[in-house]
Amino acid sequence: MFDALMPQNQEWVKSAPVLVIGLARKNSARNGAPNRFAMYDLGQAVGQLLVEATSLGLVVHQMGGFDPEKARKNLSVPDTHEIGSIMTIGYIGDPSTLSEQLKEREFGPRSRNPLSEFVFEGAFGGASELPTA
Repeated sequence: MFDALMPQNQEWVKSAPVLVIGLARKNSARNGAPNRFAMYDLGQAVGQLLVEATSLGLVVHQMGGFDPEKARKNLSVPDTHEIGSIMTIGYIGDPSTLSEQLKEREFGPRSRNPLSEFVFEGAFGGASELPTA
């Protein structure tokens, strides 16, 4: 799984004890019908994993920077499953071991998209009356 990660993510996880790949079954195991909620279900499962890991004092770092086809091949993931994400689970590491680029990202200011970009009223793109702060 490590080989499927982009170099920057390999740096994040080089000493992490656990790497996890999130998979979603494309079709229902019960009746074979397309499972259109598969990725939603995977997201919910990962969200709950994050809550539980945090309650145990662990850190989860989710990564989208990976080659899904390489991960599929390296891990023999069948076409019946969609690869959603890769994450690492462990204890917080020593940030002094990071490259300067990753230190900047870790300690630099963070910003959020304004609510007006993703909170709509009435129809997609419609201005919302919700408070913006």
